Amino acid sequence: MAERVLAALSASAPLAFEDVLADDATWGSPHDPTRFCRDRSEVLGWYRRGLRAGVRARVIQMQVSDDFVVIGLEILGGAADPIEQWQVLVVEDDKITRIVGFDDGGTAMRWAEGRPA
Repeated sequence: MAERVLAALSASAPLAFEDVLADDATWGSPHDPTRFCRDRSEVLGWYRRGLRAGVRARVIQMQVSDDFVVIGLEILGGAADPIEQWQVLVVEDDKITRIVGFDDGGTAMRWAEGRPA
């Protein structure tokens, strides 16, 4: 899964993520039960909008487990200065089912290791 995620990010193309996302993949905060994106189509649309705005992500760290990937990203471009973001990619049946965003790697890792079922 880690290699597929790296390839998709390197391609900077939304369709590269289509193969790794489950149909019902969500993206959002761990504290927001409504989620920002509620399915694969919305996740890909969010990514497309960022690319059109000139936003790119560079992987700075990755931790891989059987059922999750914690990825540290440097977000570049757009109107803002570079920022560091962390994503937990929850994996089931070789597909990403949930993407959860964090501001720091320690919090992301603790959430990934202790997340509710």
